[in-house]
Amino acid sequence: MGRSFTIATFAGIPIKLHWTFGLLIFTLLFLEYRETENLTGVGYMFIYISLLFICVVLHEYGHALTAKSYGINTRDIILSPIGGLARLEDIPEAPMKEFWIAIAGPMVNVVIATITGLGIYFLGLSHLPEVEVISQLYNPSGLLQLVFWMNIVLFVFNLIPAFPMDGGRVLRSLLSVWLPRKNATFIAMVIGQIIALGLLVYALLSSQLVLGLIAIFVFYSARQEYDSIALKTHLGDTKVSEIMRTEYTIITNDQSYQEIVDIAQATGEHNFLLEDQGAIIGCIPYPYHLGAEQKYGKKIAAELHDSRIEFVSGDVSVYEVYNAMQDKALSIVAVGSVDYISGVVDRSIIQTYIIAYQRRRWSWLKIFSRSQ
Repeated sequence: MGRSFTIATFAGIPIKLHWTFGLLIFTLLFLEYRETENLTGVGYMFIYISLLFICVVLHEYGHALTAKSYGINTRDIILSPIGGLARLEDIPEAPMKEFWIAIAGPMVNVVIATITGLGIYFLGLSHLPEVEVISQLYNPSGLLQLVFWMNIVLFVFNLIPAFPMDGGRVLRSLLSVWLPRKNATFIAMVIGQIIALGLLVYALLSSQLVLGLIAIFVFYSARQEYDSIALKTHLGDTKVSEIMRTEYTIITNDQSYQEIVDIAQATGEHNFLLEDQGAIIGCIPYPYHLGAEQKYGKKIAAELHDSRIEFVSGDVSVYEVYNAMQDKALSIVAVGSVDYISGVVDRSIIQTYIIAYQRRRWSWLKIFSRSQ
C-alpha cells in the first residue's frame, strides 16, 4: 500500500495512517476554505473528518478484538482514503469464526448509531435534518446528527456483499457452511466483482473518485483472495511425495564451500543435506553457499552450516510442510526418517511447483490469444 505512519497503538495494535489520507484531509480542508472563506467551517470540517476517522478505527477494532478472542492477532490497522483495513495474521477457516469477525466491524457502527440516535431523540432533534448543504450541520447538534448518519452509511456500505468487503466475507462464511471453502470463495468473488463493476459504472457517471477507487480495489482484491484460496486448497491436496526431489546431493563435512557452489551450479540444486559418518546432521541452505568463494574462502561445510534438520512423512501435504518451513525458517526438509530418506523438498522446489500450477490455471488465456 505504500508508506504509512504509526500514529498510535491501542491493545497492542498499531494504528497507521497512509500518507494519502493526510493528503485527502488537507485537500478537503482547502476546498472548504476556498468555498466558504470561513475558518469556523474549516474547523467543523476538521472535527467531522476526525469523528469519521474515530468511527472507522472503532469499526476496525471490532474486527481485530473479535479475531483476538479466537487467538488471531492483528498486525496493524491502516487508514487510507478508501477506508480502514485491519490486517489480521490469519483468516479462520471455521465459517462461524469468520462470520463473527466480519460482522463485528459493522456492529460497532450499529452501537455508535444507536447511542447517537438516542442522544438525538432525547435532545428533541430530528434524525433526518432538512438541510440543503452539509455546512448547515456545522454546529454541535448537527455534528451529532452527522455521526448518526455516518455510522448508518458505514454499516450499510460495509455489508454490501462485495467480497472481500465485510458483507462479502459474511456471505463467504455462510456459503462455507454448506460448500467447500474454495467453491464458497469463488461464488463470493463473482458476486463481489459484479457489484464492483456496478459501483465503478455509477462512480464514473456521478464523478465519485473515491467510490471508483473502492470499486477497483474490490474487483482486484476479490480475484487475489480467490487465487490465494485456490492455491492453498491445491497445496493442501498435494502430498510432499508428489513433488519431492528423489535424486539429490548430500554434502559431507569435509567439502569446501567452493565445491558446494560448483555442485549447485552443475545440478541446479539450491539446498543440501549435510552428512557426517553416515548420519544427517544438518543442512547447507542456499544463502550459506551463495557467493561462498568470496565470503567464506577456504572454509569447509562443517564450519558453516545449519544444524537443524526436519524429517517429514511423504503423506503430509505440501501446504503443511511449507507453513512449517516458513515458521521455522527452514530451507530444506528430508522426506522419510533418520533410517531412510526417500527424497528432499526445499523452498525452490515448492516455489517452482507453485509457479507451474499458476501457469496451468491461466493457460486458457494463451489458448484464447492464439485463436484471435
